[in-house]
Amino acid sequence: MGLVKGDRVFKKMKDFIPDCLIEDLNIPYAAVAVDLINNKEVVFREGSLYDAIRASVSIPSVFTPVKTEDGLLVDGGVMNNIPVNHAPRIQDDLLVVVNVNANIPFVLPKIPREEGEKQKRAYQKKIEEFQLHLQKILPPGSVERQAHSHKERMGYFNLIDKTISLMTNHIAQMSMQNYSPDVLIEISRDACSTFDFFKAGEILEMGRSATIEALNKLEAQQGSL
Repeated sequence: MGLVKGDRVFKKMKDFIPDCLIEDLNIPYAAVAVDLINNKEVVFREGSLYDAIRASVSIPSVFTPVKTEDGLLVDGGVMNNIPVNHAPRIQDDLLVVVNVNANIPFVLPKIPREEGEKQKRAYQKKIEEFQLHLQKILPPGSVERQAHSHKERMGYFNLIDKTISLMTNHIAQMSMQNYSPDVLIEISRDACSTFDFFKAGEILEMGRSATIEALNKLEAQQGSL
């Protein structure tokens, strides 16, 4: 099981990623998952785009795995965190790799402080609303027990999360050594934890900043040739 079932999250995803067949996309696409029952990597190159994304982002301990007829699918990062070996290559192309678990210093992005505080308050408000709801439906004393249980559970999930993060980072380093990228975009592993949902705005800004830095580096290298 996972901390998040994900049904509402993935239903909302359809608002901005309409489902279609992978083979009908304008550019080649592949999503990678891991079948825990059959101990193998599963690469989606055809079929439902939505189903492929749902399986490939099922991070162990976070999202509930996807059941198939004879398997159980989780995030492909368990075996192949940066699956560049599945990227189709053509002559004179550029291989772009994005590593969101990089062992580099964390630099806070330049975003309005008020916006960051607003996002954090909204996240905390949801937690408070959930606790108030529990107080209405549970017997006296149950809320405290639920809170303690939730804290223990979060501690357990954070431990598993850090373990998986260390493992996937090691796999990613080996993958990049075998397939040297032309453009490497890196985000510090210390930018946030898996459960820091309220930091989405910060992470987007980090991605933009890191991309601009990587492209400027590529332009400088090409200019010196």
